[in-house]
Amino acid sequence: MSAASDSAAALVDSARELGAGLYRLLAGAFVAPPAPELLAPLVDPGTADAAEALLGVAVAERLRELGRLPVDPVALRQEFFDLLAVPTSRYVTPFESVYCDERDVAGRPVRGLLGGPSTDAVRRCYERAGFRVEARELPDHIACELAFLGELHGRAAGGQASAVEAAAVFAAAHPARWLPALVECIAENARSAVFPALARLAAALVAADAARCATGMSAAASSLAVGASQVPSRPALERHPPSGGDCRS
Repeated sequence: MSAASDSAAALVDSARELGAGLYRLLAGAFVAPPAPELLAPLVDPGTADAAEALLGVAVAERLRELGRLPVDPVALRQEFFDLLAVPTSRYVTPFESVYCDERDVAGRPVRGLLGGPSTDAVRRCYERAGFRVEARELPDHIACELAFLGELHGRAAGGQASAVEAAAVFAAAHPARWLPALVECIAENARSAVFPALARLAAALVAADAARCATGMSAAASSLAVGASQVPSRPALERHPPSGGDCRS
């Protein structure tokens, strides 16, 4: 292999490693109050510079946006609980099924319920990939979906070629469908700019992955990442989100 080829391969691996790291940090920020040490790599100007070279301008711009914001750890902790943990009026219900699924309840179509077909589809993705959800959340929680993409990017950096395709297919089939709506919901309910900026960064990463999804993806990668060949019709009602938890009309 030529020196130029070696250099190109190193850049690709670096991009996948950076993508894996960003996804994992964002997953952490959406599953527990983000500590200063978790945010530190995200607000480091060097991370944005590396992202611009390796992941594109859109991701870099979102990192720079985040880096310009003042962070009050105490206020950010409270913001996490208000938006992502405690079902109050500002809770955004960060689950794919809430934003994407519609089920029949007593003869009427109902949206905004947890534990729907999307939950089962995402669970199958994880099972097929041998991925274990560490967070104590349903599989379609935004943190779990971001963690899975981080895992796939990590596998790709380790040389698993099918993980590149799987990340693109999963991103397009799952978080790309509902993350823009979640971003909007977070922006409408947040009292500081930090969580909206984190959500926009996650959306930029997912959009970059989803853009790589093409009809020519291998059947194995598509099956691994989509997990929705058979969507169960049975309702799995766990709880209703609070009023205001779903920002869609």
